[in-house]
Amino acid sequence: MFLLCAVCLLAILNTMKTVLVVFTGTGNTLKVARDLAAALPEETEIIRLSHRSFPEEIRADKVIILYPVYCFGLPAMVHGWLGLVRFPDNPLVYGVATYGGLLCAAGRMLKKRIQTRGFRFSGHFAVHMPGNCVSAYDIAALEKRNKMFAKEAETVEKIAEVIGAGRKSGVRSNLGWLGRLMTGRVYPAFMKDVHRSAKRYEVTIACTGCKLCTEVCPAGNIWMEDARPVFGERCEGCYACLHLCPVACIQDGPKTASRARYHQPEVQVDELTVYSIN
Repeated sequence: MFLLCAVCLLAILNTMKTVLVVFTGTGNTLKVARDLAAALPEETEIIRLSHRSFPEEIRADKVIILYPVYCFGLPAMVHGWLGLVRFPDNPLVYGVATYGGLLCAAGRMLKKRIQTRGFRFSGHFAVHMPGNCVSAYDIAALEKRNKMFAKEAETVEKIAEVIGAGRKSGVRSNLGWLGRLMTGRVYPAFMKDVHRSAKRYEVTIACTGCKLCTEVCPAGNIWMEDARPVFGERCEGCYACLHLCPVACIQDGPKTASRARYHQPEVQVDELTVYSIN
C-alpha cells in the first residue's frame, strides 16, 4: 500500500510544473535559481528575464520570481514585467530575493505587486549573497563570500522544502517600520533615475572593443560605436557590464576604479550573456 501511494505521489509530481523567472546581472540570482530548481521534486523550467526573454504568459502550477534587491526594492524590469504577465493556470506565486546589504521591504513590495494583479501570492524568501554595488562599497572579502555561499546552500534547501510541498509562507523583510520607511523613500528615487544611470558611466582607454558588455546587458542598453560602448536610457543598474568587462574599463564614479570586480564563481561569464557573441 505504501509503495502504491509513493508511486502515485511521484506520478502527480511528474505532471506538475514549476517555472522559475530570474533576473540577474552578475549571477547571484541565477545560482540560487539553479540550486532551487535542483532541490524541487517537480519538473522545473528556468526563464531568464531580459530584453530577449520577456514572457507575456506563463503556464505552470507554481511560479517563483527570483530577483536581486535594488535600493530596497524590485529591479525595474521585474516591476514592469509583473504589470504585464498573465498566469492563466492560477499558480502559487512565490518570491525569492538575493540581497547584499539590507532587504528592507522589498518582499512586501513584491507581495503587493502580485496581489494587485489578482495572483495567488504564497510566500517570500531571501538569500544573503555578495553585493556588487561597487560605487557604494567594495566587494566582500573572499572568506566572507565563501561563508555566504555555504549559507546559501542551506537556505535554498529550506526554501525548497516549503515550495516543494506547496505550503504558504510569510514575507521575509527586516528593520520593521524603519525598513518600510527606507524602501518608501529610497526606491522611488531609484526608479526615477535608474534607466538613465548608465549615462554617467565612463569607459577608459583600456577598452579593447570586445563587445562583451553589449552581450551581458539584460536590458539591451549598450551598443558599439567606433569600437567603443555607448549607453542608452534603458539601464537596469545591474552592473553586469562593469563587473564582467575583462579589462575593467567601465567605471561609475571615481571609487570604482580601485575596487574589485565580482561575478558568482559558479556561474561562467558566457552563461550571463543574453545571447551568444558573434
